[in-house]
Amino acid sequence: MLIDFKVVYGSHYAQLHRMLAGNGISDLHSTLEEIALAPLLHPLRKLMDPSGLKKLSTIDDEDEFTQLMKENLDSLRQAGQAEQNAYSLDLASENANLLIENILKPQALSNHFGLSAMESTRMTVDEILEELEADHRKQYIFLLWAYLANLSAPISDPGSASQNSEILDRKPITDLLQHTLAKLGFTEYESWKNTQLLQALISDSLVVEEENDPVQIARRMLENWINNKNVRAYLDVNTHNNIRWYNKERFEDLVWYKKSPEIFQFSP
Repeated sequence: MLIDFKVVYGSHYAQLHRMLAGNGISDLHSTLEEIALAPLLHPLRKLMDPSGLKKLSTIDDEDEFTQLMKENLDSLRQAGQAEQNAYSLDLASENANLLIENILKPQALSNHFGLSAMESTRMTVDEILEELEADHRKQYIFLLWAYLANLSAPISDPGSASQNSEILDRKPITDLLQHTLAKLGFTEYESWKNTQLLQALISDSLVVEEENDPVQIARRMLENWINNKNVRAYLDVNTHNNIRWYNKERFEDLVWYKKSPEIFQFSP
C-alpha cells in the first residue's frame, strides 16, 4: 500500500511529468535539477561530446578544424549565456580559442619561446610535450579545462575562478563530466579523480606576484591549495593524530597540471 502522497506544483514538475510519461525515477532532486539546468546542459553536452573532442585533437584539415572550433565556441557562448552572472563572454571565447590552439599544438608553442626563453620555461615546455606524448588522454583534460575555465567569464579575469568553479560543483555538470571522461578512455575511478582535478584547476585563482624568494612563493601556493576544498579532495587530504596526510603521487600530478596552464596561456 502506498501512503504519504504529496501534491506538488510548478512548471518543473509539469515538465517532469511529461518527460517521465508514467515511468519512475530514483533521484527526484537530481532530475529536477537537470530540468532546471537544461539551458546550460544542452550546449555543454555538445561542447563536451567525446567524439567531438577526439575529432578536435586529431583533425588535419584546416577548414574543418576552423568550422569545428566555431561550433564549439558557439556552444560555449550559449552555455555561458544560460548563467545569470555571466560577463565578458567575447573575451572568454578568445581566451578559450587561444588555449585550445596551444593545447593542440604544443610543439608550435615551444618554437615560439625559442632560445630567448628562460631555461626553466624551456624545461617546463619540454616536460609538457613529454607527458602529452606518454599519455594522450591528458590533452583531453586540458581541452575540457580550457572550455570550463571560460564558461561564464574569461579565465584572464582572476575573479572568474569562483564563478566557473561553482558551476562545475553542480551534480548534473559533474555527472556529465565524469561520463565524458569515461568515454575518452578513463576508468570509472580515473574519471572521478580527474573531475576533482578539473574542479581544483578551475577553482584555484591564486595570482603569484613577483617575489625574489621562491620559498615564499611555494609556501603561498601550498597554503592556497590546502585551503581549497577541491584541491583537498583531489589530494585525498586527511588528518590523523594532528598530522595532515595526502597522496604523494597525486600531489606530483597536481604540480605538473598547475604548471602547464601557465604555458598554454602564452600569447605569441
